[in-house]
Amino acid sequence: MTVWEIKNKSGLSDENINFYKKEGLFCPKYEKTGYRDYTETDLNILLRIKLLRQLGISIDRIKLLQAGKTELTTVLD
Repeated sequence: MTVWEIKNKSGLSDENINFYKKEGLFCPKYEKTGYRDYTETDLNILLRIKLLRQLGISIDRIKLLQAGKTELTTVLD
């Protein structure tokens, strides 16, 4: 999936996508041409992050969730 496709499917801006990538919340593969190649897994991760951010969950807590160091129920309390 191209960056254009991931933006349209996720509803996120370039800035948000790049920020989440820089924060290490997901890591898209790069093609030989240097372009990012997003997968359905990347899209699902971005949609999950988007929802959690809409619920007011901090980036640090999302990182803990992704690392398996906390549970969703704990974060939502």
